[in-house]
Amino acid sequence: MTTADANLFLCSFIVTYNFTRMMESMTRIGLTLGFYGGIAVVGWFYQIIFMPASCGIISTF
Repeated sequence: MTTADANLFLCSFIVTYNFTRMMESMTRIGLTLGFYGGIAVVGWFYQIIFMPASCGIISTF
C-alpha cells in the first residue's frame, strides 16, 4: 500500500507540474480540446480497432 501511495503522489505531482507548463504554452481551449480531446479520440479508435467485441460473452468473474 505504501508503494501505491508513493506512486500516486509522484504521478499527481508530475501531472500538476506539466499541466501548469502546458497551460502557459497553450490557450485554455487549445489545451482542453486539442490535447485532451485528441487523446480521447485516439483512445476511442484504439478501443474500436484493438478491443474485441464482448457481445454474447458471459463473464466468469
